[in-house]
Amino acid sequence: MLNEKELIQEYGKFYNFLGNHYPYVNEERVSLSIRKILTDNHLENNLDIVGIIEIVNKSYLFEDRTLVKGIKRVPWMTPLELKDNGKLEKLDMNLPDHSEIEENPENIAKSLKEILKKELKTYLKGKKKIGILLSGGLDSRIVAGLIKELELEGVYTGTVSAFTWGVEKSRDVIYSQYICKKFKWEFIHFPLTSSTLLENIYISGKMGAEFSPIHLHAMSNISNIQGVDGIIAGSYGDGVGRGEFSGIKVIDLPKFLKGNLNQFGIIRHKAINKYRNDVINDAYNYRNYIRRNKEYQYREIEQELHYMRRKLQACMSVIGLKIPLYQLFTSPEAVGLMWSLNPKVRNDSVYQHILKTLPYDTGSIPWARTGKAILENDETVDIDKGLKQHHNYGKWLRVDLANEIHELVFSPSIEGLGIFNMTVLERLYKIWIRSKTISTNSLDEIFSWIASLAVFINEYNVENHEKFESGISDIFYGSIGVVKAGIYSGLRNRLRD
Repeated sequence: MLNEKELIQEYGKFYNFLGNHYPYVNEERVSLSIRKILTDNHLENNLDIVGIIEIVNKSYLFEDRTLVKGIKRVPWMTPLELKDNGKLEKLDMNLPDHSEIEENPENIAKSLKEILKKELKTYLKGKKKIGILLSGGLDSRIVAGLIKELELEGVYTGTVSAFTWGVEKSRDVIYSQYICKKFKWEFIHFPLTSSTLLENIYISGKMGAEFSPIHLHAMSNISNIQGVDGIIAGSYGDGVGRGEFSGIKVIDLPKFLKGNLNQFGIIRHKAINKYRNDVINDAYNYRNYIRRNKEYQYREIEQELHYMRRKLQACMSVIGLKIPLYQLFTSPEAVGLMWSLNPKVRNDSVYQHILKTLPYDTGSIPWARTGKAILENDETVDIDKGLKQHHNYGKWLRVDLANEIHELVFSPSIEGLGIFNMTVLERLYKIWIRSKTISTNSLDEIFSWIASLAVFINEYNVENHEKFESGISDIFYGSIGVVKAGIYSGLRNRLRD
């Protein structure tokens, strides 16, 4: 197992890869873990209110900010060299350009496949045993198929273990197990339960409360596996490969920040007014030194800079702190190819052409999203379709863990911050607890995150010396927020699972 300095040096090789890891840094040291900086900090751990506003607004932090003043993530896509004294030396940023080239999907697929195989070789070099985060999605399936192809070509001669999390009988578990059986790989399944989710509330808090615990799944369990030289994921595939983020195509991405930064009126309005410009600056400051021709291109960059880097990849750091973790689809060549294309040709067709070429009829295995193979005119392999939902987080939070959540959210640690509109939180809690969906919603995300925030405050003795008094504006915006939450929750109860 690599030590922290070796891990930082390993990740330093991939500074210009979108899926790289970004250590924390303050005036005294650099570390992959915020815990090490906070526990060694000779200064007070003072809460950064701007970060609180950002997470409530978008469910993740922006750019390099953390929840503690004076501690930052190292800058995005910037080469950083760890000097002998442990300090980081910042050099110049490097980011591929956008264009709008139109190309045949088959040609795109051929080029992308070769680039991805080249990228994989850099991750596999010198490794005897690797792991893959395998689900029922197309991205991880392409990762698996390409690794198998490199095995058959004799390029990779080590062993492969596939790690999958989810409830029994879910599509993710069934399809992943089927792939491993065909590929003759070790299959390791990590069940998800309400106990897993409760543990993740505390893990998220100890990691800096930068995201809701509902995104950690079984990552902590995977991080403790021994004897694995590296783990490869395909989380960036949808965004880079198919030009899609959370089901929204690149060309249709909405404006990153909405006018109302105070979702459901949770934060006291005086805090919003004071720090609004700081939030906006974090969101859009990069536009001062990165130039693009079209607005959608900026919005795609924002998805990578903020959403993927500060939410998804931040969660993946649970694994990356202990085992080298690499994200396929993130090399400069892969990103450069796909960003050079017109958005309309970044679609399922590219994946279809890649999947056709992968060994063992990989493309005929159903896609967890639909229960059907993505290949046109291709017979779907006859497998138990299974459950589309791989977890019951919504139910577990609101039923199994309701008491624990309430105790943390309405603890003196949260109320004493003087930031949250506690009356509004109480009213929202009553709406939230009545939600019926198995899947998660915005209120699930908020309440589970505030629970982790309480853990964070207590664990590191984080203080806030800037209190904000409640005012008439809080009553007004809070009332509107509660009404919106009621409508939102009611609609989801009717329309979702």
